[in-house]
Amino acid sequence: MKILQLVHGAPPDRRGGVENSTRELSLALGERHAIRTLTFDARRSWKAGMTVETDRDGPVTLHRLPSRKPARRDPAPVRAALAALLEDRPDLVVVQHFMRFPKDLLAPVRDRGLPIVVHLHDLWWICPTWRLLDHNLEPCSGPEPSRC
Repeated sequence: MKILQLVHGAPPDRRGGVENSTRELSLALGERHAIRTLTFDARRSWKAGMTVETDRDGPVTLHRLPSRKPARRDPAPVRAALAALLEDRPDLVVVQHFMRFPKDLLAPVRDRGLPIVVHLHDLWWICPTWRLLDHNLEPCSGPEPSRC
């Protein structure tokens, strides 16, 4: 099976919970499946003419976009990279996290009729602190701009 994963960062430049769990899952799946990951490289800044860098982590192929310029402000390079990866016609597209990706990220995936799995690792979707905790680290009753 060909699996395309989308995640906002990957080791070695990012080592948070989502990044580490995505890596471990990818390495395990890579023993039986072809895994490609589209991610961002915090070590590189956007410059005119920059392209995706490709490297490997064991059986996993990583396609890294520079991340120093928010992709939500200029989503064209992300869309182009995703379109190129979709040409390979993956059997499944897995979104590990939407951070740094454009809001309409899944439109081309949906347009091709590809199955999509979205992991919800945290509360980034609804909470500015990602954890539904207030500034004192007490449980929050829900997002409220005046409290967040």
